[in-house]
Amino acid sequence: METRQLQHFLVVARARTLTEAAETLHITQPALSMSIRRLEEILGVSLFRRERRQMILTEAGKALLSRAEAVLNAEEALRFAARELAREEVRLRIAFCDPGPYWYFVPRLAATLQGVTIEPVLVPDDCTPEALCSGRYDCVVSAEEWNEEDIASQLWAIDRTYLSLSTDRLDALTIEGVSVEELADPHFQGTARMADLRAGEICFLDLDGAFSRQKRSLHEALHPSVKMTVYRDFFLFRHDLMTSKAPTFTTEMVRTYRDDGTRRFILMTDEKGDIGYWLNWRRGEESRDVLRRFLELASEHAKSYEAAQK
Repeated sequence: METRQLQHFLVVARARTLTEAAETLHITQPALSMSIRRLEEILGVSLFRRERRQMILTEAGKALLSRAEAVLNAEEALRFAARELAREEVRLRIAFCDPGPYWYFVPRLAATLQGVTIEPVLVPDDCTPEALCSGRYDCVVSAEEWNEEDIASQLWAIDRTYLSLSTDRLDALTIEGVSVEELADPHFQGTARMADLRAGEICFLDLDGAFSRQKRSLHEALHPSVKMTVYRDFFLFRHDLMTSKAPTFTTEMVRTYRDDGTRRFILMTDEKGDIGYWLNWRRGEESRDVLRRFLELASEHAKSYEAAQK
């Protein structure tokens, strides 16, 4: 018995005529008639009475109709489960503790991890060993190494804080020990600390990631003569920054895709001015093809990122 024959049985029962059923199934009437006959032979009962071109269910046909529907529903459920399992094999759920690595690495990984659907989420408060072990994520990017027996941790990348100055307003902020003439030099590669900044204004986009949280305490070292405006909305921040061309803080990762060529970048050397990002995954799952491929490509992109900073 084939499920195709059961499907034919259901369609004929609903259509009441072979002609209508054959049109619904897009097969010829003789082929449909033969399929029903073979099913009746296999079951050993007559399913229909043929009266004036109509197909009338027999008592046996009525009794078996619901069972045939159950078999076809079970087959569809089986196919659906198989599709879900197949989709699961090529899906990778990654939790990020910060927008920096999320915005920098995800587009690169998505472009090179062929055949895999990356499902990244930015959840600073849920990047925990418990969330990883629960199975909510296949990999978690954290701001610290996890010394857990069941979790493997690998340093992925280091991000650094930069002061970003518009070339049109290099005098918008005073930097102790650095002149405006030095800043005007496109080859200038000076450094500074928060305490070196004086008499000016700074715009800061705080998106509540691990790095933003770390830098909140760092900002406390700013001199009282520096006015800081904190933004929570990227578009408002971007608009005001382009309008005022005020100084702002950025990071190594962000400046790689948001530098329009009109900014000077000064590395901030404060103790909390940089952050390390760690890849974490459940031990033993490296054998999964999708995770193994992800870790290999993540390592390659991290090396490219590191090389670009030198």
